[in-house]
Amino acid sequence: MDHPIDEGSRAEGALQANTVKSHVSSLLAKLEAKNRTHAVARGRALGLLESKA
Repeated sequence: MDHPIDEGSRAEGALQANTVKSHVSSLLAKLEAKNRTHAVARGRALGLLESKA
């Protein structure tokens, strides 16, 4: 049985996705990183994240 998607839920999901994208963009800028992989490498290099064991 198909259930219609509530319009409020759809809008909320889009809002959450945009919020995540905004936060990721902010972190990339602060770390001067080109992408998420580069951000992890920069975080490790700066001592913000633990290196792989």
